Amino acid sequence: GIRCPALLMTAEVVRGAIVTPQIAAEVQQLNPLIRVAQVADSGHDIYRDNLDGFLAVVKDFLASLDRPTGGQA
Repeated sequence: GIRCPALLMTAEVVRGAIVTPQIAAEVQQLNPLIRVAQVADSGHDIYRDNLDGFLAVVKDFLASLDRPTGGQA
């Protein structure tokens, strides 16, 4: 499996998102290194629907990679 941090970005199902909160929770249970982040005001095409929200989530995720997590590398 994946042994590095990963980001699963989700959106609002009512706006066309494919990944439901239930699916995201299942994915995270399978691999705790996966961070799930929902971008508000977006649907299937997250970056086009809410570019600022998309960039904020990506920047936060990338910045977190520089912070120690206390876990194994």
